[in-house]
Amino acid sequence: MSAKKFKFTFGIDDLLGVATLSDGIQEATIPASFEGDLWTLIFPVRILLWGANESRCSWRGDPGEYRWLFLRQDDKLFIHVLWFKEYLSRSDEQGETVLQIECDLLTFAKRFSQQLNQLDYQENPSAPLPEVNKDLQASIKAYEQTKREQQRNVLKSGKNK
Repeated sequence: MSAKKFKFTFGIDDLLGVATLSDGIQEATIPASFEGDLWTLIFPVRILLWGANESRCSWRGDPGEYRWLFLRQDDKLFIHVLWFKEYLSRSDEQGETVLQIECDLLTFAKRFSQQLNQLDYQENPSAPLPEVNKDLQASIKAYEQTKREQQRNVLKSGKNK
């Protein structure tokens, strides 16, 4: 999927969180009943940037649950959002698929960080503290640095042959 088709918006609407994801074919708007649920996306994205292969988080619905499942394969990110009629349902298999898309991990992380930057903590106390986004930005920079080092190592090993 091209980065141009990927869309991710994230914000607070009437004190409730909302995220919209699209790959140009599928699109879903995922509400969070509590604005604090929005920030639960930050840690799963950070650990993927640190090298984890999968992560997850949940948003409370009214009355159910949206469960975000992230699977990383190299630089690709697979996002599967499930809906459950009851909050804290046990098995992923019991959920109904809301959206299942693939995108670039770095593209997703950068768009997420950009969306966080647009939330002004001074005007909206529900917005994340600036330090939280700084942590995400630091993880993005570390991921980019690791990728650059890997590319240099590949080039060096090619010259040594």
